[in-house]
Amino acid sequence: MDSQESAAPIAQTAPDADFAADVLDGLSGAQKRIPSKYLYDARGSELFERICEQPEYYLTRTELALLEAEAAH
Repeated sequence: MDSQESAAPIAQTAPDADFAADVLDGLSGAQKRIPSKYLYDARGSELFERICEQPEYYLTRTELALLEAEAAH
């Protein structure tokens, strides 16, 4: 295949297409991001949720409070 040819697209299943779309969207913005659902398995998500509920971990609660306060305006 030379530089003039392009590879045939690989058929993607819906989850693969969602992943590709999410990654392309996240990396195309000014602030790069990848949705956390791709970074944690079920156990990791469970642990993260438990961490967020700890009194010492105030970041998520503070962020939600700020967003709710601003949404009220």
